Amino acid sequence: MFMESRKIHEREIRAQLNEQIRCIGERTETQIAVLQEVDDFFRKRGEAEAEYSRQLEKLAKGIMQRHKAEKNRICQLREGLERMS
Repeated sequence: MFMESRKIHEREIRAQLNEQIRCIGERTETQIAVLQEVDDFFRKRGEAEAEYSRQLEKLAKGIMQRHKAEKNRICQLREGLERMS
């Protein structure tokens, strides 16, 4: 009788442990999926920020070139006016 009671108790404990292991496994899989989503988000965000940075650099370069060309044109006009004076 004692042995049967002990075996039943062992089976119950084993069943509880197996259920806990299953729950931990499911939770781990869920956490891995969340971390993969976070990783994917930050990777895509980094790519978007890099592209945005390239576009800003291109925009700034274009504006600087126009500014430089306008400055050169104004300097040439001044030089022309000074020669005429």
